[in-house]
Amino acid sequence: FKKPLSAEFEDGKILDFYSHKPLSEGEISIDHVIPWSYLYSDDIWNLVFTSKSNNSRKSNATPDQAAIASLKRRNEKLGRLLSGSKFGEDLEQASRLDLVDRYYLALTRSYL
Repeated sequence: FKKPLSAEFEDGKILDFYSHKPLSEGEISIDHVIPWSYLYSDDIWNLVFTSKSNNSRKSNATPDQAAIASLKRRNEKLGRLLSGSKFGEDLEQASRLDLVDRYYLALTRSYL
């Protein structure tokens, strides 16, 4: 997923999704915003770059609403950039089906 996820960074400098700080090649980790332990799927619409330390620290924590809003914006941008590819189609379908909000709502309700 690294190559398609990198498409949003025009200058080649990959930024951490959560801190917005540049990541060096050795720091890069791919994180599931909605925890993999809940979704059990590796879908591009739920994957972001973060640092290895942020990914470890986050573990299976439920994302906050700001992270969900950022993920939705990122997905719209990445979907446009990858238009015509399988990843672009996956992102467009996720947006059409509102998967980010649907899974987030289901996740937060499961903890009530």
